[in-house]
Amino acid sequence: MKFKFILSICFGGLWLAVSLFFAIGWAQEVSYFLPGIYVWWVIIGIALLPGFLMSAMFFSNLLHWQLKRYPDIAEDTTILMCAHNEEKNIARSIQAILNQQYAGHIRLIVIDNGSNDHTKQQIMNMHTSALANCSIEYVYCDQPGKAHALNYGLAMIHTPYFITVDADTYLQKQAVQRIMNHIVSCESVCVAGNLFVQNPKASLAARMQNYDYLLSIAAVKRFQGSYQSTLVAQGAFSAYQTEAVQQIGGWKDVMGEDIVLTYQLLRQKLPSTYEPGAVGYTTVPETFNGLYNQRKRWAIGMLEGLSSVPPWKQGTGYSRYFTFVNLSIYLP
Repeated sequence: MKFKFILSICFGGLWLAVSLFFAIGWAQEVSYFLPGIYVWWVIIGIALLPGFLMSAMFFSNLLHWQLKRYPDIAEDTTILMCAHNEEKNIARSIQAILNQQYAGHIRLIVIDNGSNDHTKQQIMNMHTSALANCSIEYVYCDQPGKAHALNYGLAMIHTPYFITVDADTYLQKQAVQRIMNHIVSCESVCVAGNLFVQNPKASLAARMQNYDYLLSIAAVKRFQGSYQSTLVAQGAFSAYQTEAVQQIGGWKDVMGEDIVLTYQLLRQKLPSTYEPGAVGYTTVPETFNGLYNQRKRWAIGMLEGLSSVPPWKQGTGYSRYFTFVNLSIYLP
């Protein structure tokens, strides 16, 4: 693992050296018209730094191209699903969990976080569809905030591992089996699932996000996960080791509660990985205003993570590197 990481960084450094060679002449010419500091700030921010990071990631993913397969696990697991006014989506999300081809028993706990629509009725209607290998429990949390709802459900978990699934996320039939196979076999404390866009044709904004999920988010998680340092085990679909999450007190009441949780786990040198074979489909914003608000929340969440655990306090060299990369992206 260490050899492949060093090799990838060296490849990125080679790409950087070549890019710098061509950039010097161009920068000298442009500096006759613009301040030299500004010119180099632009070159580094939009060309050199992104080029280095992307080339290192590409080469690393090339070295880890072969997907790992793990033996099927039949261990009972718990799924937490938080819902606030999700009457339009939650029935389909629950049905996708009922359709799971999982060798063990699934206990689905749906936490109603103060909904004032027909979310509860939709959940109760799904009780009749419950199968022998999957039970459904409805609980109500009147304290606003997803972190409070998740912690409410965390106190009810008795299985060694659990999974979080958003109420607008639909899992493929093998998703639970594959993510459980991974977290048990690799002894990870958290595993991020592989998310795709559920509504890619809804609008131009949705199409843009579809390519983002396919080309960017998945590639970054694969890169980080190869070194047990996935920085975001997203709440939309991830698996966790129950004891590890309970020991750090669960989720913090912040905008990026899943990011902060992952950072705190990494701080303790605990492995955070990624399972590309565990696929879920999530609903993305269909308007540019919605996309802006979503990415604003993500950016604030990342800053919250960096604030709670600065890069120099991360547990391993890999997690320190990746968090420093995130910090460098914000600085320009």
